[in-house]
Amino acid sequence: MRAASESNTDAGRSIWEAVVAFVRDTEPVAGAAILSRFSRDDSAVVASVLKDLTDSGLVYRAGRGGSALYRIASPNDFAGVDGLGRASAVR
Repeated sequence: MRAASESNTDAGRSIWEAVVAFVRDTEPVAGAAILSRFSRDDSAVVASVLKDLTDSGLVYRAGRGGSALYRIASPNDFAGVDGLGRASAVR
């Protein structure tokens, strides 16, 4: 549980928060670049954070593996969806 809570790369932040911030600041960003940026963290945890972010719809993924590109979903992407969908994903 501790491995998923605080990032060894970005002290004081959870891995989830740190990955979201990195994707937002550098998008589009390759999966290999994300894993490289968070090389001090468990790669399985970082990969599972990326999966969680894409499954929740907060992040888009195009492609597969290390060459996959990640981008934060735009608020406009949720304009036609009920307001609870994004709120649930954020929670």
